[in-house]
Amino acid sequence: MGDRRIRGDWLQRRDVAKRLGVSYARVRGLEREGQLVPKKDRAGVWRFDPVEVATLAEKSDRRGRSSAGELAARVAELDAEGKTAREIVCLLRVSPELVRRLRAELAEPDAWVIPAADVRALRALLGETIDGAHLVRAVSALVRDARAARLDRIGSARGVALEEAG
Repeated sequence: MGDRRIRGDWLQRRDVAKRLGVSYARVRGLEREGQLVPKKDRAGVWRFDPVEVATLAEKSDRRGRSSAGELAARVAELDAEGKTAREIVCLLRVSPELVRRLRAELAEPDAWVIPAADVRALRALLGETIDGAHLVRAVSALVRDARAARLDRIGSARGVALEEAG
């Protein structure tokens, strides 16, 4: 049956994928390559030693591969540049699921999402030097200005109404 020495803190494949910043399929590849060796627990579930996973992550970092944090930062940078998910996957050689998850985790709750096609159209109008972050700031400034102008009009209208009533 399964190994009795495997404790509850041993990791399943999805946990290993998260810690290494790779896809589930890549974890399977690491198994085939012999870089990760799972063991079955009492319930028959394949699990990985967290120390072995941490060691592999450290080796990967030393060889110049991206750590999970560096990968997240790079996805955020490319996203701010207006790159599509497909472009990010191709550039970084990571799974689409990982890109979607990182984008969702990195999204600011009040951030505006401008579709990549719209960003490309705006760049064509405004020039290639503008990036996604600058576009969002520019649109936000326009909205603030429009809101302020509207409040000024409302205030003026109220003032006129008060004068007429008085």
